[in-house]
Amino acid sequence: MQSTLYDLRAFANSSSPFDFMSMPESYQHPEVILMKAAYNQDGPLLLSQELLDLLGPDDLRRKVFGIGDQLLYNYNGYFFSYISPFEARHVGPRVGEMYVTKAECQARAGKVSEAMATLNELRRQRFADDKYVPLTATDASDALVKALAERRRELMGRGYRLADLKRLNKEPAFAKVVTHPWSSGDITLAPNSNRYIYPVAIKVLAANPEIGQSPR
Repeated sequence: MQSTLYDLRAFANSSSPFDFMSMPESYQHPEVILMKAAYNQDGPLLLSQELLDLLGPDDLRRKVFGIGDQLLYNYNGYFFSYISPFEARHVGPRVGEMYVTKAECQARAGKVSEAMATLNELRRQRFADDKYVPLTATDASDALVKALAERRRELMGRGYRLADLKRLNKEPAFAKVVTHPWSSGDITLAPNSNRYIYPVAIKVLAANPEIGQSPR
């Protein structure tokens, strides 16, 4: 019913680090399915080297919204929103999300060629014409790996990663140990760790002792 993608190729030859500021507002944007905004998530985000490597140097999603090699700009709460920076950060469903979800479902159903066709329809508008290379897959497992990688590229910075980590940790092939450096040493989060679950606040437990503390 709604399948129009916002074509980033329009910015392929631009040298401006603020291309995202010319994005249409939500009520005019072809990818917005439902406008939902988060007003309390301002500030730039520092991407991991792993994610930057996954993007590669030619992905327009990196170029249009990027400043330098690591710091991707988030103007007034907007980060990889494809929406005008003069609104709050958009967190509602968009067409790009539907493409990567559809591709994952097709790959899990063993529809290899269909999954690649869905991904390539999206990717064709995320790379300059001379940089675009169609994805191919050898089998359903390979198609799923590529679909999940594209999901991470398309949805980065939008708050999906935690839920994706939790669900994919249930599959041994995709379980991931997350490690972040800190001043006192690396912090590691193991797959399926109880540390994925927030503890119940003490004042909530005091008023509702029957619910019990989250497993620690």
